[in-house]
Amino acid sequence: MRKPASGAFGALVRLNEIDKMIDPSDIDIRFLRVRDAAGDVIGRVEGLVLDPRDSQITFLEVASGTFFGHGKSRVLFPVGLIASIENDEVRLSATNTAPNASPIYRPAIIDDYRV
Repeated sequence: MRKPASGAFGALVRLNEIDKMIDPSDIDIRFLRVRDAAGDVIGRVEGLVLDPRDSQITFLEVASGTFFGHGKSRVLFPVGLIASIENDEVRLSATNTAPNASPIYRPAIIDDYRV
């Protein structure tokens, strides 16, 4: 396991870099297509970033790129921008940016029993 980056607000880690996993009873949105508020495809969820202090997903790592991943770029989007998760897609909303808005995506994070 790599040492997480830390800053003034603490450390954030990628879910796949720690011994935790999404509870199987919740939706795992990794690898789902991501659309913006206009309905345009902007990429796929490549990873989930969480705050280990409270085991809450804070960011989606969305990847977009060219053929076979060459030129792939990755952007972090706050989970508060998720407007919906349906039809194997994550829809982002530019209007869902209120600081106290409850994120739609809050899966339970549990110990990874597969390790």
